[in-house]
Amino acid sequence: MIIFSCSDYFILSNSLYNKRITNAREKITMQATTRKTTVWLCTTAMLMALNIALSSFGVPVPGGHLYLNDIVICAAALLLDPVGAFLVGGVGAFLGDLFFYPTPMFVSLVTHGLQAVAISLIAHRTFKKHPAVASAVGALVGTLLVWKCGLRKLFNEKLMK
Repeated sequence: MIIFSCSDYFILSNSLYNKRITNAREKITMQATTRKTTVWLCTTAMLMALNIALSSFGVPVPGGHLYLNDIVICAAALLLDPVGAFLVGGVGAFLGDLFFYPTPMFVSLVTHGLQAVAISLIAHRTFKKHPAVASAVGALVGTLLVWKCGLRKLFNEKLMK
């Protein structure tokens, strides 16, 4: 026969209560992390699919074309972290070019990937008190990076010669 005193019972029940609380906290933290990872993965996949689908549509503008996947790349870079932005921008443009026009696909991987990472880093790590300004500056820098530098245009001109 086991006899517990009041203090022993209190210590035993208190330790069991603390174990239950700790396990519940760990479970809630794990569920939140799993949910965040799932949402990140689904968002990245949907934006990448949209990038691939829009990579063949372009609008002629003075000095070249504005491809509609650049809009998706900017949106993904503003919404996601730099890794997700690179996956959507670089890998999405790579796959879009692979399916529709495979010649510049490696150039698209680098240029659109760098564009997405630059926008994401500027939007998330600068002007923390003014996120709208950071987003506008990031989008402007990313647009100038691809449009003004013209790595894709240079690559295409060298292939045409």
